[in-house]
Amino acid sequence: MPEARGPVFRRPARIVVVSMLVYVAIFSVLCVLRLITAKHGDPDFGIFEQAFWTTTHQGMLLSNTYEGGSHFRIHNSPVFLLLVPAYWAVPTLASLLVAQTIAMAAGAWAVFLLARQAFSREAEPAAAMLAVAYLLYHPMHGVNYDQFNELAFATAPIIFAFYHLYGRRYGWFWVFSLLALATKEDMSFLVGMLGLYAAAVSYPDRRGMLSGLGLACFAGVWLWFSMQVVFPYFRGPQPWPYFTLYYGHLGNSMGEAVRTILTRPDIVLPLLIRKKTVLLFLELVAPLAFFPLRAPGVLLVGGPTWLVFTLSSFQGTTNTGSRYMAPLVAVLFVALVLGMRGMTGNLNRIARWPLILSLLFMLAIDNTPVRLPFKNIPVVTDHVRERWRLAAMVPEDASVSTQGDFYALLARRLDVSPEYLPDKDYILVDDSAQFKLWYDHAHFPEHLPRLLNEGRYTLVASSGGARLYKKTSQ
Repeated sequence: MPEARGPVFRRPARIVVVSMLVYVAIFSVLCVLRLITAKHGDPDFGIFEQAFWTTTHQGMLLSNTYEGGSHFRIHNSPVFLLLVPAYWAVPTLASLLVAQTIAMAAGAWAVFLLARQAFSREAEPAAAMLAVAYLLYHPMHGVNYDQFNELAFATAPIIFAFYHLYGRRYGWFWVFSLLALATKEDMSFLVGMLGLYAAAVSYPDRRGMLSGLGLACFAGVWLWFSMQVVFPYFRGPQPWPYFTLYYGHLGNSMGEAVRTILTRPDIVLPLLIRKKTVLLFLELVAPLAFFPLRAPGVLLVGGPTWLVFTLSSFQGTTNTGSRYMAPLVAVLFVALVLGMRGMTGNLNRIARWPLILSLLFMLAIDNTPVRLPFKNIPVVTDHVRERWRLAAMVPEDASVSTQGDFYALLARRLDVSPEYLPDKDYILVDDSAQFKLWYDHAHFPEHLPRLLNEGRYTLVASSGGARLYKKTSQ
C-alpha cells in the first residue's frame, strides 16, 4: 500500500471506505431478501446451501442432489473451500451472501489503490471517484445480486493483481492471480492473458517478464488439470452437461468449437456483431464514458473471456444482470484507470463523468433492484411467510421433491430434489403466479395429478397455491 500522505489526501480514502460500508450494508440486505423470498428463484441458492451443508455436516465435498454429486463435477472452484469456515461458523447461505458482498465491495478499494498509484497526488480525489463509480456500476451489482456464485470472488483479485503488477510486487501479483484462477476453470483464459500482458508491459524487467510468462503457463496447466483430472475424477466419462446447450452451434466438443472459431468466420462474425452483443458492449462501456477504450492492451486481457461469453447461446452470458460479467467488470475498471492516466487536463473533473454516468445507468437499467422506482426490491409477503411455514413442517430427516424456488428452504438435508421424483416422503409445490415457472420446471403439472389419483400422496397443508403432500403409508 502506498505510504500515508498529508491530511488533505486522507479524506478521499475515508470516502471510499464509507462508501464500501454503505454498499455492503445495502446489498447484503438485498441479497438475503432475494434468498428468503425466492425472488427469481432458480435452484442455485439451494445448490450451494446443500453443498456447504453436506461439507460441514456430512463430510461430503460440496455435494448436492441437483448436480448429482460434488459441485466439482461441474466447475473447478476451490475458492469455495476458503468459505467453508464461514458457513461452519454461521450455517446459513445468508452468511456466504454477506461474504460475497464484501468480496465485491473490496474491488472498490482495489480501484482506489490502482488509480492512486497511477495518478498524481493532486488527482487522489479522482481515484476516490472512480472507486465510488465502481460501487455504482450496475453490471457489478448484477454479479453480486445473481444469487450466490463463484465469479463474484474473482473481480477484486483481478484488479488487485493489476495493482501489484504495476507496483512490481510480483509475489502479490501471483497471489491475487491465483485467487482469481481458483474461482472457476474458465478463468484460465483471462489469467493466461494477464500473464502475457504482464510479460509485455514488464519489458525489459527480466523478473517481471518471467513472472508473467510463468503465470501464463500455469494458467494453461490449470485449465488442462481441470479438464483432464478434476472433472474426470468427479464425474467420470460424462461430458460437461452444459456444453451442447451453450455451444452446440459451434461443435460437439471444445476442440470442434475452437476449430469453428478459427476457421469459420461466417459462423462467428454474425454472433459477434449481432444486436445483443453490440448492446452489451455499449451497456458496459457507456457508464464509464467510453474511457476504457483508451487502454486497448488491458481490454485484450479480457478478449478470450468476451468470446466465451458472446459466442454462447445462453442469455445469461450476455446480460449485465448476471454473474458472468465479473471478470469483464474488473478488466473494464483497470482499463478505465489506465486509460485516464494518459489524459491531459484536470483528472478530478474528468473523473466526474464515469461517476455521474454510472449513477444514471444504475437508476435506469432494469437488471438490479436499485433501479428507480425500486420496484425490484424483494418483499416478504404473507404468501412468502406461508411458504416458510409449510417448509418448516417437513421433518429434517425426510426426503422431498420440490421446485427450484423452494430448494434453498429445504436444502439442509441429504435427500431433496428440485424437480419431480417419485417415492419421496414429501412433495412441496407452489403453482401461484409468482412461482409458476419453477412449478412447471419441476414437471409437477404433468406428474402430480397421476400420483394423487393413485392415492400415493395426501394433502397435509395448503395456502395460496402452496401445497404440502405426504406419502401415503402402504
